Amino acid sequence: MKNFYQSNEERAAWVQACARSFEAELSNPLQNEYVNCIVDTTATLKAFMDGNIHAKPANFDDMKKAVEGLTNGVNTIMMDDAGLPSVMVALPKMNSANLADEFAPRTHPAWIMDGKELDMVYLSKYQNVVFEGRAYSLPLMNPATKIDIDAADAVCMKKGEGWGLTPAALWSALALYSHKNGTLPGGNSYYGADFYKEEERGIPADYSSASPELVYHTLTGSGPARWNHNGRGDGVADLCGNVQEWQNGARLMYGEFQMIRNADCMMRSISKSADSADWCAISVNGQFIPAASEESVKLDYLNNGWSLVTGSRLYNQLNSSRYCFFKDMTTELEKVPQLVKEFTLYPTEGDNSDLQRQYFSGYNGPCERMMYRGGSFGNGCFAGIFATSVNLERSFHGIHFGFRSAYYGE
Repeated sequence: MKNFYQSNEERAAWVQACARSFEAELSNPLQNEYVNCIVDTTATLKAFMDGNIHAKPANFDDMKKAVEGLTNGVNTIMMDDAGLPSVMVALPKMNSANLADEFAPRTHPAWIMDGKELDMVYLSKYQNVVFEGRAYSLPLMNPATKIDIDAADAVCMKKGEGWGLTPAALWSALALYSHKNGTLPGGNSYYGADFYKEEERGIPADYSSASPELVYHTLTGSGPARWNHNGRGDGVADLCGNVQEWQNGARLMYGEFQMIRNADCMMRSISKSADSADWCAISVNGQFIPAASEESVKLDYLNNGWSLVTGSRLYNQLNSSRYCFFKDMTTELEKVPQLVKEFTLYPTEGDNSDLQRQYFSGYNGPCERMMYRGGSFGNGCFAGIFATSVNLERSFHGIHFGFRSAYYGE
């Protein structure tokens, strides 16, 4: 395996990073074996994807055993229709009442598809790479960037039935979970390091061409377990920083929040095109209603910050992006619907000081704008799992933008 590394030092760094992310003890012989298996299988896969070897690895049973062994089965290996693996996190159905004290008990929208409740869904543990037109969740990789939202969704769906781009509802559920449980993740938000804890660093994946000492992206999952959504080794990695992540089924249209109902964005029969009739608005009563409705929840910029409003008129509409801190958003509504908060389009009640300067960047001008979340390597204090932007056209792409896949199949 050593021929797949640039040096023995690189392999040692990978082993240490993998152990740190999974909270594995290398002094434990079995955990040591598992970590080395994951690292060496990843190196073989990378060599195959880079074209340095031409034979696809025969099977991934040992890697699956290692991933499941280190996480008590919470993480697993899932194969796509090309016979290649992704490391996925199993996420059991969540009740909204367990995500915020103010929520009435009901299944969170992320676990409802086509009107049916799902017991389990799966999310990529890592920001994805792309190989032969398909998305993959693998550790210690340089995440794919320079991809627009439609292309990101396409490479996810190409993996086979049940695969798609991360639903905005699912990201929101993990954000609410981390806030409720005091595990808001850190990440590469300050050029290779966490903005608030600079001693926490990932392994550099690439650097600025203008300033070669300046780290841009870090290898997926190479940070500590605190960079996972639950603060544990079995969590979803890198939801704060590294790359902004496109969100499936959420947009602003003429200042109106529009969603694909619940997690229906994962269905092949649903269209997410700009002119699709599958887009819904959210009513002031917390129901999905037809888009472009007078009684829908909309976004207006009032008193130097974003505010939720309703009605047929926006008083401060502008063909430009503006932002405020997410925790400082206000409302003109009599009561903010639970559904809006379940999609983390507005902060929950109570102490939100731990959200610090995570931002909400919006656009309420006369056209469509798509959603992305998390912040990137240079966003500093503005990055975080609650950092949300809905201000770019669907064709936009750049080095700050990536994605991850989800699986909603059988």
